[in-house]
Amino acid sequence: MALFDALGFRWDRTDIPDKVPVHSIERACFQFHRVLAEYVWDAGSLEGNPFTFPEVQTLLNGVTVGGHKMSDQEQILNLAESSKRLLAQVKSEQFRLDKATFCGLQGIVAGMRRWNGDISVAKGRRPTTRPMSAWESLAVIRRCLLSQVLPN
Repeated sequence: MALFDALGFRWDRTDIPDKVPVHSIERACFQFHRVLAEYVWDAGSLEGNPFTFPEVQTLLNGVTVGGHKMSDQEQILNLAESSKRLLAQVKSEQFRLDKATFCGLQGIVAGMRRWNGDISVAKGRRPTTRPMSAWESLAVIRRCLLSQVLPN
């Protein structure tokens, strides 16, 4: 089959259940909000963030955690803010699976409060000649890839 060849892997479609449970938006949002700290910790740890799960819970409850770099704390808070924005969009039925939504949410994760396609708006900084941080480089790479992959 062309699909399996294009994907590079195969699966047995008979293993996929015919009936998938359907839940309300309210229930899905409640479940996501309930596991928000776990989701943020997991995403942070995948990025190499040293915060432990209890520290992420503490930080999301508004209490600072000592012994970590400010950039690590900011990464956790950005992940949480992006997740909360996604949740708010879903709750208000304004979520769209499109480039603008994706870039907006990824912009928050990358530390940008506004996304206009220009990396210089990150944290209100002015463009400089200094080397870009890893987060800024990631945002530029994402912007370039998205312009090639997703239509406007």
